[in-house]
Amino acid sequence: MGAWGTGSFDNDDAMDFVGDYEEGGVDVVTRAFADLSTEAETGFIDVPTACIALAAAEIVANAFGSPREDLPDTVIAVLDRHAEGIAEETGLKASAVEAAEAVLAGADTSELYDLWADTDELSDWKEDVGDLVTRLQEAGS
Repeated sequence: MGAWGTGSFDNDDAMDFVGDYEEGGVDVVTRAFADLSTEAETGFIDVPTACIALAAAEIVANAFGSPREDLPDTVIAVLDRHAEGIAEETGLKASAVEAAEAVLAGADTSELYDLWADTDELSDWKEDVGDLVTRLQEAGS
């Protein structure tokens, strides 16, 4: 994982996903949550799947009016073009919350968690993901 910060879009996998989302819209987001759910059933979520699911959850939060304060301009432009389709998709907000919580669940179930646990930024990362969960739970429909 090429990461330059603890935010959901601060890594190569997430930024690549933004390009996929620009081309595929809501279907790409739905697939990201399905992929994470499949991996979670095996008991371990790998880094790319986790990064993509967190980016997808941020896309959902944005569509429901609860974006990150520090979204990159390039990401904002893409998210705003497809926000209406996301907000209309039934159950997507619940899937986003479940995905973020699964990634945040802890060591031995999330490779991304394990990687952050090996740094001095674990608490910052956990705060970022926790903030995402809160924003999703409080987001209007």
